[in-house]
Amino acid sequence: MFNLREIIKKLQPLLTKELNKRATYKDVAKALNIPYNRFKQQLFKNHIPYKELMYFCYKRKISINYLFFGQLPESLIENTTNIIVLNYNKGILGSLGDGLINYELEPLQIAIDKYLLDYLGGNYKSTEIINGYGDSMEPFISDKSLIFIDKSQTNILDKRIYALLTDGELFVKQCIKKEDILLLRSFNKKYPDIYPQGKVKIIGKVVGILTRL
Repeated sequence: MFNLREIIKKLQPLLTKELNKRATYKDVAKALNIPYNRFKQQLFKNHIPYKELMYFCYKRKISINYLFFGQLPESLIENTTNIIVLNYNKGILGSLGDGLINYELEPLQIAIDKYLLDYLGGNYKSTEIINGYGDSMEPFISDKSLIFIDKSQTNILDKRIYALLTDGELFVKQCIKKEDILLLRSFNKKYPDIYPQGKVKIIGKVVGILTRL
């Protein structure tokens, strides 16, 4: 997990050189175009202002990798376009077992390398991240995995995995189409198939999984 205070420590020498004086927290907040009171709250809660940091780096043509990944300062001339920001719905649990009623929550944001998303096949503008909960999709999707969902892919393809809402509950399941019938299948054989009784809303196709060992 990134630490905002550590990121600020890397910003301050850059601003010190730019301002010809020792850069303070107020100078950092001003450079990021963040009101100082809000900036102090972000420091206290470790809420990282990804968009503001990305714009700071873009405007000065430095690599955002220096702030987040400790890349050596002599590499600062690299461009910043390899890092993108996705909505991370930290409080949303995509059920890998029973459904969960918790989809409408305010997302956070997380920075990732865009080449990872290219590899997964997700769309930059429509991919979001949720947490997996339960063991019904093991071994393919483990409990507490990060699940990448492309919300632009809502047309059901047979045997693909989707995040979907039915009867107000959120599931992450393999969708099986049999003529006009849709069933939701778990990879863990101890869980039976689910035949949705109400309206089904496809949130998006699962394009990737990041599992914590």
